[in-house]
Amino acid sequence: MTANISTVLGFPPTGFPQVIVVGIAYDIKNMADWAAWRTRDFTPVADAETEQYWEGRLRKMTGDTTIQVETGGAPRFLSFICDELIPYIESEYPVSKEDRALGGYSYGGLFSLFSLFERPGMFQRYFAGSPSTEYANRVLFEMEKTYSESHTDLPVRLFLSYGALEEEWMAGVNEMAAVLESRNYPALQVWTHVFEGEWHASAYPASIMRAFVTLYGE
Repeated sequence: MTANISTVLGFPPTGFPQVIVVGIAYDIKNMADWAAWRTRDFTPVADAETEQYWEGRLRKMTGDTTIQVETGGAPRFLSFICDELIPYIESEYPVSKEDRALGGYSYGGLFSLFSLFERPGMFQRYFAGSPSTEYANRVLFEMEKTYSESHTDLPVRLFLSYGALEEEWMAGVNEMAAVLESRNYPALQVWTHVFEGEWHASAYPASIMRAFVTLYGE
């Protein structure tokens, strides 16, 4: 879907820049695999409460009482992206090494913000749709504070979004935007968009379109 949206935005020629979309997929047997593995790979630190929640939900959904869910795999996943995947992409495709983007939704949005603070300078454009900012006692806000204590700038374009019906996401997303803007980083650009009448699932497609338009608009 993401690649199709980028194609539609540039065809017929509209002046929208050419974007190479790189997706990372899982060889899953079912949706339980998908839910468990993305929880593992997108979460910055281990969190027992999250593991128990997903194990209970997935076991009930599938009837498989042996399902186990891990958390805290984001550092390893980010290392794979930065140290293995990006060098491969840059060796095989005509891409810019100075203009990379990273985007994700829900736990993927959590991962995008984690990456922003964990590997500064690796990406220049970020999309975090309905990010799980409250994960693990708000570890993202701890990371943001640590970053601010040793940096005077954050040269990125960041697009944050959520659906108006996502009450559990509103406060955290707005707070993250406000905190970042309060740092007065000279080169930081932050946009926040609320999709009226949309909830967590329904805001997803619209958020991708809006992210492209916002992050690559001039």
